[in-house]
Amino acid sequence: MKSKQPTTKDNAASPHPDPASVVKADPNNQSHASVGNTKSTQADKRKSVRKSWRSSGPIAKATVVFTGVLAVTTILYTFFAGWQLVEISSNGEDTKKAAQAAQESANAASQQVQLMDKTLTYSERAFVYGKDAFVVGGGAKPDVPDLTRPAYVMITFANAGNTQARDMSIDVSSCIRSGELPDDFSYPSYAKEGQKKTVTLIGPRSESQTLISVPDDALHEVHAGRRNLFVWGSVAYKDIFGANHASQFCFRYTSYTLKKDGSGVIEKTTFGPTV
Repeated sequence: MKSKQPTTKDNAASPHPDPASVVKADPNNQSHASVGNTKSTQADKRKSVRKSWRSSGPIAKATVVFTGVLAVTTILYTFFAGWQLVEISSNGEDTKKAAQAAQESANAASQQVQLMDKTLTYSERAFVYGKDAFVVGGGAKPDVPDLTRPAYVMITFANAGNTQARDMSIDVSSCIRSGELPDDFSYPSYAKEGQKKTVTLIGPRSESQTLISVPDDALHEVHAGRRNLFVWGSVAYKDIFGANHASQFCFRYTSYTLKKDGSGVIEKTTFGPTV
């Protein structure tokens, strides 16, 4: 009998007769395959990034660039802030002295500005004061009273400042008495209560005048030296800087001067400060 030859189908279905001939899997080959796959993946990612960059619009590209610049700037600022902190820590005493010197310099500058402001105010503001007084009207001769001719004392006010005095109001009073004013004289105002004062203006380096009436018979007593005439008061005003001011005055009649033509007529009268 002929022996039955195995067919190809039988060979494929039967197990390998030699176990030693089975090829074992090489772990090194698997590692090389993994590295190759990784490199391929990284290359694909780089290609994808380049493709995405080329396909991005200008706004997206600008955003990416700006974000990068901002990141670099933040890092530089962090290093700079750290350096400053180190410098401040190492030079703390010098920094403190420098700060104190700067504060003292600022204080000195502020004081200088205040001084300049005060200097400007004092040099430019108005200064109004009672300058002098004299008699007008009345009897022409000191020893001959004339009741038909009213007599007045004219008071002159001067502004010695470089700017005008505004809202100026004057209060003037007088008295005729024997002897001098007492030490405790209060210089009262004889203006009528509720009387509206005249408000005026006086320019820089200018003068203004007001007058107060005096009975001529009483003035005759003054000319004769038997009684004394006193005129006092105050002047209130406002300067161009808005500050309010007031000055007081008091004059005392002292003498008269006759004309040199021998007529016996008074040429002028003289007032001076109170004693």
